[in-house]
Amino acid sequence: MINLAWQTLGKSRFRYIPQYDRLEAGRYLAAADIACIPSLSSSNAAGQVPTKLFEAMAMGLPLVTSAICDMSELVNGIGITVPPGD
Repeated sequence: MINLAWQTLGKSRFRYIPQYDRLEAGRYLAAADIACIPSLSSSNAAGQVPTKLFEAMAMGLPLVTSAICDMSELVNGIGITVPPGD
């Protein structure tokens, strides 16, 4: 999926940041036009919502998340959800 987005949007419009220091979250989110917060359906994901989701919401970013836990309800009206792994 990352390669497809990179090919479609080009290097100047697509940035993938796999992991970053929690203290730098605001800097990365401020530079983004949209936040994608994927999750896989697993026992680890059951009942958990990533903190990154709330950070992106606080920055006012449109969101794409996986339809796991309560994320669909949380992003209703400000984002979309897709099936896990899509």
